[in-house]
Amino acid sequence: EQCDPCPDRFTTTDKGSASCDVCQANYYMRNRTSVECHPCPEVGVRCGTVGNQLAALRVEPGYFRAAPGAETVYPCELGEEACLGGNLTGDASCGQGYEGIMCSSCETDFYMDSFSMTCRDCTDGAGGVAPLLVLVAIAVIVGVVVAFNYTYLKNYFEGRMEQLFMHMNQGTMMMVTWQIVSGLSQAHSFRGGSSYPAPFRYFVNVLEVFMFDVFVMFHTECIAKTNYAHKLAVSLGVVMSFGVLAVAIGAATTAFWGGTVVRSSSVKNYVVLIYLVLPMMSTMA
Repeated sequence: EQCDPCPDRFTTTDKGSASCDVCQANYYMRNRTSVECHPCPEVGVRCGTVGNQLAALRVEPGYFRAAPGAETVYPCELGEEACLGGNLTGDASCGQGYEGIMCSSCETDFYMDSFSMTCRDCTDGAGGVAPLLVLVAIAVIVGVVVAFNYTYLKNYFEGRMEQLFMHMNQGTMMMVTWQIVSGLSQAHSFRGGSSYPAPFRYFVNVLEVFMFDVFVMFHTECIAKTNYAHKLAVSLGVVMSFGVLAVAIGAATTAFWGGTVVRSSSVKNYVVLIYLVLPMMSTMA
């Protein structure tokens, strides 16, 4: 019998084969009955052997494939710890504690550490306790310093009131600008895009405390599973409560010292609070 060459991209599994039934290296079949070999993705897939099947393609660590029939792989923003690679797809290819598209979400009983951008076990004790302890410690230190230096600080601030207001306005603008910068990264990543490139990405992650997202700061997912509706309801409720309180305080102060409620310091401070909180609320969408 005559030996004929295999068609382009096809080969045999062994010598003496009666048919060219598998694809060459760097190509794959969509199924076993396919009559066409397709080129493997250039990156993210180990495709250097013959006989590759789409459902069993081996993905490189740090890459994600959504389903056995998916022909595209995507680089994972959270790296190899989140996306293990191999011939598994979807959630099954995610590391412990990770799930979802691109393994970018944390499983139940895990929370996202915004500093290291990794999913941490809630049982490690750092869920919402560490940020709270830090804030309490800062508040105590500031309170002690103010208490022991009250007279000096009062005279100092009264003599530089105009400069202080100018610096406060500048600080507010910087904070809101940073909220927008951080929020854009979160929104783009949430919708499947890439985040900021390193090392700027790490710098943004560290300073995300200025987003004032208490759900992230205190890892409320370790206490109860929350979704967008829960966060929006709580955020709106807190903001509206502060608004009522600000108006009540403004009404009381104007009753004693005159003026208008709208121009009272409590209402002005409430407006500043809204100015700072709105960018944070927009990132939850």
